Amino acid sequence: MNLDALDGERTWSYALWPLPNGQRMKDLEPFVTGDQFLQSAGTAGAMSIELREIDGDGHARQFAIGRPDTYYGAGHVEAVVWSAGVHALHLFPGEVFGADEAAAIYFSYYSSGTVPAAYRRRELDQNS
Repeated sequence: MNLDALDGERTWSYALWPLPNGQRMKDLEPFVTGDQFLQSAGTAGAMSIELREIDGDGHARQFAIGRPDTYYGAGHVEAVVWSAGVHALHLFPGEVFGADEAAAIYFSYYSSGTVPAAYRRRELDQNS
């Protein structure tokens, strides 16, 4: 994984997801993730991290990942841009990551299927 390669223009996203049982990567359609994943958008210096999980009732829930000290107050928002500025996410400062910290979170997801417990989750509205 090379999150340092995210430049926000030609390369601006990264995703990791478990393979469905009994399938290999070559069996899957290109650019199709599973129901659960970890994904990022932005640049190596400023990217989002989102986690999508299936809850105990079988419903998909998606979260923005933030540092433990993330302040969720009004007026404290940063824009993470990609695709040469065509797209942007508005996140709280503690939800904006550099490549090194993001790589550690991705490694945890790869190893355990989730992000480290110390990180906060802010649920995203999937209907908007």
